[in-house]
Amino acid sequence: MKCLFINNGLYYKAIKVYNYNVIEKEEYNLTMKKRIVLLPLLMLVLAACGPTTTDTATDTATDTATDTSTATDTSTATDTSTATDTSTATDTSTSTDPEYQEVVIADLYDLADASLVAFDGIYLGNFVGPTGAALLDKGIFLGDDEHAILLYGITELPAGTVVGNALSVEGELDIYKGLYEVKNATVTTAVDSTAVAPESLVIDGSFDLITEHQSLPAELTGVVKSTSTDTYGSVTLVVTVATKDVTVYADNRYVTTEVLTALGALAVNDEATIAGYVGWYDNPQIVAITSVEASGGEEPESLILPSGEALVIYNSSQNLVVAPIPTNEDFWYGYAYPSIPNWNGNDAVALLKDDVIVDLIGVVGADPGTEWTGTGANAVAGSTMDKTLIRASAVAAPNATFTWGEWDVFANQVTTLGSHTMTGTASELIISEYTEGATGSNKFLEIYNGTGAAVDLSGYSAVLYSNGSATASQTLDLATMLHVVVA
Repeated sequence: MKCLFINNGLYYKAIKVYNYNVIEKEEYNLTMKKRIVLLPLLMLVLAACGPTTTDTATDTATDTATDTSTATDTSTATDTSTATDTSTATDTSTSTDPEYQEVVIADLYDLADASLVAFDGIYLGNFVGPTGAALLDKGIFLGDDEHAILLYGITELPAGTVVGNALSVEGELDIYKGLYEVKNATVTTAVDSTAVAPESLVIDGSFDLITEHQSLPAELTGVVKSTSTDTYGSVTLVVTVATKDVTVYADNRYVTTEVLTALGALAVNDEATIAGYVGWYDNPQIVAITSVEASGGEEPESLILPSGEALVIYNSSQNLVVAPIPTNEDFWYGYAYPSIPNWNGNDAVALLKDDVIVDLIGVVGADPGTEWTGTGANAVAGSTMDKTLIRASAVAAPNATFTWGEWDVFANQVTTLGSHTMTGTASELIISEYTEGATGSNKFLEIYNGTGAAVDLSGYSAVLYSNGSATASQTLDLATMLHVVVA
């Protein structure tokens, strides 16, 4: 609003101008004539007020200009957004290497899951496969002084690395079911490392295995309390050491076949010395088994088969013979997969002496498809698949050629296992019973001594020829009951 006061001998209260609109005028003691006389003056006043339009436009223009300048400020904001250079700083932070906490192995057991860690350790060993090949991705063991840790998922080690070398590790701590391990690790050769290898942990029953014992090399000597083999051939033992029970677990994929077979051959009450590493799966257990040594008085007896005794080799996952299963003292030996008692109807099974076949089921070097068939001595249709074959009692000699007339045929049965009837005196050991189970892993092979004298089993072996092979697929030395060949 703009106000204009006029003093020309006339008395006006005021003239008020509101943006082109109203001029309010109050007039006292004037005649109409004077009003007419004043008209030109009023016109001048209006003319004087006319620039209000211009002022308003100017204001508007000014405001607009202000807005425009504000837009300029906005464009200035665009300049500020040009501070994308600042966002470049974000990229810089992204490229920053992760920070690893420098620790010693003992510290790992006090840290939280997913901690990033860096440490040195001595390469103690690793998981191996059935043939003994290193399985680095399944785990390698690193130790330092009195502690050790498992590195999981390693694809390779620095060229030339051997057990006993010092290594530097950067990786992520992972805790699963109580097992501490380091994953996503980068491994390099350590420089000026002060790490020293821990001594093997001797488990003697005087202490409990605890978390801090994990991944240490360990050895125990005890008595087998229980043994079991799963459908894949993995073996679990509970071994009593003094008054404490220790679980020993051998995954069939991560130990040598020789070790797996030796574990599978252990029976309840056998005494054994077992070496491996301390693992964890909710509870402590000995894993990555490196050696098994049966001890006690059983070995000399197993080398000699007395006259009239039968030796039984069976798949330890069988379910036809129920507890109590006879032990080594009864000349019963159970073996886990892969081993001799793992045949099918088209596999030949032989008894050898000094590497020469003396008795045979099937035909070596020939594959019948699924089974060999014929008519048994008891006039029953015979098959090497899903049947039990028992040597006819009149047969007193082995035969290197499989002959159906020497065998009685039955549905799967185990009532005669461990004993045999022979009407004559044998000139040699014979295969007296064979079972290829219609269900599960029910495989049994019985070898009988009907010679009238004890037989030293040195030089004797049981051999499996798989799928028409002319060379041995599995060989079991009967003198030691240890697997010695895996083809």
